[in-house]
Amino acid sequence: MNPTTTELNAAIARNQLEAQNIGGTPNTKFHRVYGKELTVALESTLDPNSDKELDVDRGLYGNNEHLIFRNGDCWRIYYPAIAEGDIRTDLEAVINFLPWFSGPEVLYNRLVLRARPITGSVYQYIMFARFGEEKAFAFSKDRPFINLDFFSKRNEKFLPLFVKVKTDNGGFTYFVLEAQWSEDAVTLKISVVAQSEVPPHLEAASP
Repeated sequence: MNPTTTELNAAIARNQLEAQNIGGTPNTKFHRVYGKELTVALESTLDPNSDKELDVDRGLYGNNEHLIFRNGDCWRIYYPAIAEGDIRTDLEAVINFLPWFSGPEVLYNRLVLRARPITGSVYQYIMFARFGEEKAFAFSKDRPFINLDFFSKRNEKFLPLFVKVKTDNGGFTYFVLEAQWSEDAVTLKISVVAQSEVPPHLEAASP
């Protein structure tokens, strides 16, 4: 039997009281990749018609009620994570998304990239590309989000995602997002790479 909105809200309230300490795990939906200008979230879409109860890990739950989104036939859950490093200042960074629920079938997963303005309406120049694809891609003006299929049934692999960012001094920095999924954790590894290592269509992309 599916939990109703009232039941979910009641469970959330109980968990808030019973699990205040979440071990320092950030309860934000998005996690930094390149400063505040580029962040990422892991999103799972659940079967809204499942008869299985949603079971969450109380040790990770705490105040994470906003990571559960249900509206009609839409049922999505986002993952808390532990992030180490920021590719804006470090050569490597790691984001460990923490599996924290079970029950209803996961229909598919997505990695959600989000752009935020440097100031006002001015955004960082960011381009993406992958080997095996013909064109680089970027955020659009009216929607600063990109959704990528992520270890779903229709695509069990995640192609490394290469990123080109225009830096404050007018040059460019390149880095790659690589991912692994296991029963214990979902790891997103981010590493600075040389220009010669990226797909040619990303290297050729210009503002």
